[in-house]
Amino acid sequence: MATIGQTLTGVRRRAGYSVAGLSERTCITEHVIQALERDDFAACGGDFYVRGHIRGIARALELDPEPLIQQFDQEYAEQAPAPMTADEFFTAHAPDTLAEPVQRKWPIVVAAAVAGVALIGVAHAWPGGDGADDRPSAQAAAQAGGESSTERQPSDGKSGPEPRASARPEPSPSSQEAVRLRIAAQEPTWLSVYNGTGEDVFTGVLEAGKSREWTDPEELRLHIGNAGGVRLEANGRDMGAPGGVGEVVQLTFGPEGLRQEPSGVLRQEAAPPPQEAPAAPEGAPAPAPARPEEPPAPPQGVPQGVPQEAPTAQSGSPGV
Repeated sequence: MATIGQTLTGVRRRAGYSVAGLSERTCITEHVIQALERDDFAACGGDFYVRGHIRGIARALELDPEPLIQQFDQEYAEQAPAPMTADEFFTAHAPDTLAEPVQRKWPIVVAAAVAGVALIGVAHAWPGGDGADDRPSAQAAAQAGGESSTERQPSDGKSGPEPRASARPEPSPSSQEAVRLRIAAQEPTWLSVYNGTGEDVFTGVLEAGKSREWTDPEELRLHIGNAGGVRLEANGRDMGAPGGVGEVVQLTFGPEGLRQEPSGVLRQEAAPPPQEAPAAPEGAPAPAPARPEEPPAPPQGVPQGVPQEAPTAQSGSPGV
């Protein structure tokens, strides 16, 4: 008759499985499969595990596991002891045997309890013991509590001053010492933004419907090409449009607000064309050209081209 290991080996080979392939299918390690095929059941960890491994391998190989398990139980399994009858159980555990140790220990337990109570009483009655120390300390604590309650209650029966409400926390300096600007474009607008160090932080066209925000601890300078096409918000305050449509404005903001009023306002409007003189109606005579003014005539008696003498000083007048 073939052994269990020989049967498992033959069936595995006929099924075309290697030890590694059978291990992968059954999730049983190759070491255990090889031990079972050698009939070395001690490496499986006990009879319970041997039966489980035999069932798993037999089912993977489409083999009935029950004959192999019966063969294992008959040849290799450990024999369990026969069950004990009721007479044997009560004979082995007689009542006098169970009660005797309890009866012997009972006086010892009572004596130990009495001795413990006596020691506790002596410790509390002895002068300077823990009990004597606890009583003065408790009295002192009670006196201290009474004095503190007396001090808290005013003698005139009036309630003490009400506790002052805690002051509202002031905002941190960092939130006050920074300028925050937000620009929302309603029309395409060219703008340029400079921070406190003069650095160009933004230059370009802000499209309609877009918005941008900037923050600086010192100041922010704006150069807006279409002041009427944007809305400006400074430090959380809505400033509205800083100018009209087509206006170019320059603004400077600090943590305290607007530092410089709008300057350099340039209207991008074309200059009006020069007005022409109204045309003369048809058939009307053309206006005569203006005659040049003639110089004034020289006084009579003085020939032309001769310079006139300066008037003489009157008598009595101081000499020049």
